[in-house]
Amino acid sequence: MRRIVQPIPVLDRSGQFVGWCDPFDRRSTEDGAITTWDGVCAAGLGGKRDWHIGFKNNANAVASYIWMSRAFRAAGMPAAGSYTNVPGGATFNSASTGAIPLIDPGDDDAYLLELMGGTGYCGGDLLLVDLLVAAGNISANTTAATTVNTSALTRYTDGVGVMMTLEVTTVLSGNAANVTIGYTNTADAAKSTGAIAMTVSAVVDRIQPSVQQHYAIPLASGDVGVKSVQTVTFSAAMGGGVVAVLLFKPLAVILQAPDANYITMSSHSLGTSLDGILRLQKEAGGALGCLTWFTLRIGSTADPETLCVNVARG
Repeated sequence: MRRIVQPIPVLDRSGQFVGWCDPFDRRSTEDGAITTWDGVCAAGLGGKRDWHIGFKNNANAVASYIWMSRAFRAAGMPAAGSYTNVPGGATFNSASTGAIPLIDPGDDDAYLLELMGGTGYCGGDLLLVDLLVAAGNISANTTAATTVNTSALTRYTDGVGVMMTLEVTTVLSGNAANVTIGYTNTADAAKSTGAIAMTVSAVVDRIQPSVQQHYAIPLASGDVGVKSVQTVTFSAAMGGGVVAVLLFKPLAVILQAPDANYITMSSHSLGTSLDGILRLQKEAGGALGCLTWFTLRIGSTADPETLCVNVARG
């Protein structure tokens, strides 16, 4: 029996008519993608466009002016996540504790459309990421190479665009040291970073190393991503401290000026940061990724952080 439905007019943001859509039309899903703003509108009219909110309270402020932290293990909403120990570590997806909760799209795909967020009074950039693997309990108080051998990626399995970093999970002591990381690149070649200076006395949650106060460890020349990490080696025992290796895929960034409080970005207004409509990758079993964020802290105050993501399914 044929359905009889009334087509719905679609308007752009300026109120101009751009066409008609049937909210029950499944052709965009059968084609496997939302590729236009009309498709986004249809998803919204069909009840398949949602805001998902995360907020955290970063309690570990430091006396330095600029530093990088992560939200995944901080208290708030979603609840604090956790890592497992090397070798291997844990893989994560949208069902993991600590991930921004996303509605299961079923047979549909999910698309990132818009971000809104900020870091309270101090300001600072927010980097939305898909956390892939975390392997913890790496001692910074030894010069012996720690075997990491991270678990296989379940998304972005070719490693292209996947980055790595270290997170402090037990405060580092005051002895200076460099760190070198052995990893496998996207061509399945064994590679190594150069010697990178650690931050002495770095607090829990701080991202390391802080070369340029950034969120990712520089790769060897010509490399475009990481498939796995094999070893972490410190040049000197730091006197105490523990770190974890994180593998993640950057998705979008909010560039926030000091004291700017909360700002918004979207696929329409800031195409350089959200390049059109971004499809979120699924695992082989259909689960979406583990969305969380890193923060470039500007100032020494412990401020609340909020990140809202607008996701369409279709």
